Amino acid sequence: MSKGISLVSVLFFCFYFVYLPEFHLFPSYNSYNEQRLQELLLLLVVCAMFVLVPAGRREWLASWSNLPGTGRTMLWLVIGLGLLSAGNAVFPLFAFLEVALFAIMGVTAIGLASSRARLGYIFDWLVAVALLITGWSYLIDFIITYALTVANDMPLVQRDFFHAFVNIRFFGQFQSWTLSLMVLPLLLINRRSFYLTAFCFVPAAGWWLLLFVSGTRGTMFGCIVAFLATTAIYGRTAAVWLRLQIISIAGGFLSYLALFHLIPRLLMFDATASYAVSIFGRKFSHSSGRWELWGTAMEMIGSHPWLGIGPMHFAADGHPIAAHPHNAWLQIAAEWGLPVAALILFLFVWGMVAWVKNGGANEPATQSPNLQPSLLAALMTAATHSLFSGIIVMPVSQVMMVLVIGWMLGVAAPPLVPRQDFSFAKQGVLISVFVVTGTGILWPVLLHVPRLEDLHRQYIISCPVEQRRYFRPRLWQQGYIAPYYSGAPLCEVRHLDSLP
Repeated sequence: MSKGISLVSVLFFCFYFVYLPEFHLFPSYNSYNEQRLQELLLLLVVCAMFVLVPAGRREWLASWSNLPGTGRTMLWLVIGLGLLSAGNAVFPLFAFLEVALFAIMGVTAIGLASSRARLGYIFDWLVAVALLITGWSYLIDFIITYALTVANDMPLVQRDFFHAFVNIRFFGQFQSWTLSLMVLPLLLINRRSFYLTAFCFVPAAGWWLLLFVSGTRGTMFGCIVAFLATTAIYGRTAAVWLRLQIISIAGGFLSYLALFHLIPRLLMFDATASYAVSIFGRKFSHSSGRWELWGTAMEMIGSHPWLGIGPMHFAADGHPIAAHPHNAWLQIAAEWGLPVAALILFLFVWGMVAWVKNGGANEPATQSPNLQPSLLAALMTAATHSLFSGIIVMPVSQVMMVLVIGWMLGVAAPPLVPRQDFSFAKQGVLISVFVVTGTGILWPVLLHVPRLEDLHRQYIISCPVEQRRYFRPRLWQQGYIAPYYSGAPLCEVRHLDSLP
């Protein structure tokens, strides 16, 4: 039973990002809201399997027991302080919802850690195959879009290549978690024919091609930092992984040059007639309003240093640029308070050091040594990108965060031998946490869902013409809190000190 739960849990996560571009579980909602609903359903279902099924619960408690006592205490402190912050917030329902969401993400990550500890090599293969399918799916979709555009002598519109995401940068966040892992199929296969190698290499190179087309600066910068750090830390151990990455980058870049510069010149049409179709069309010195967002977050920290303004409450301020500050640490400090931000920073640094020292100590000798640098690079890329983007906010990125962190915890964990003597008190606490967090998520979400699209339409109608195309995503695509709280559309800037 426990192995079945472990297998199903990782398959659900893989299915989430494999079917994302083409299949729609909630087709009546726009893609962002649909991805959020799918994320919440995924987390609740997987978490329920580990908490409500006795065999899964024992596995989860065994993984929780494997964590250092100091780490467990700090996680409880984070949740406790988050609840205090939520209770002090202007919109407590939304604040509690965000605390519940992050709590259930943590519970699910530990469940995935037990899945990796139980399945071992099978877990790695399942994710690697899912990434391979995902890479091919996006690449085929890209090729079809490109061919139809060129055949009809139309300009290459950047937006057309990323139709599964309401914002191209959300796809870049997905890539921040996956670019380091796309070569895993090549690393896991011991004997490869030319055709099998090509089959695995093409989507890895295509993934880099899509990055060059999207021009996501945070992902590129995160990759540079992560690759340099990973190479410095692991040295020769990461040599095979790094070589494959360099080849993939070269293949993606050459493909980009051919498709967006050489072919347009040969066919004599303007490939950049519309919005900038590449990294070269973006100004790396342009902050996209981040300085203003960071300044606002610093003001919130200064006025509410201990408990913050409340989880999710940057979205209550009605900031004209965004509903989050585009910096993970500033967001946590502003909304949850400086003590929580300090705890999160300490846990991250402590975890990274522990991973570098002992990340593969419990792995069998036959396990690919390149798995450890791949996972470290994925986490470091996303962590760096999170200092300039909403990686901890967006639904697809949150799913990948749970998967990667759970994967790393499972790799680092000692062999899993679930005890049969977990007390009823411990099991009761786990069940209670799930019931409370599940209720904290479902209650407000079920209130929003029936009128979600109507509120979005009201928001668009109420906005001045020059602002109508702008949504500020947070929980939902229209991320401002007030409309969901009061039922009234909100377009103009609102500040917390003016709210009732």
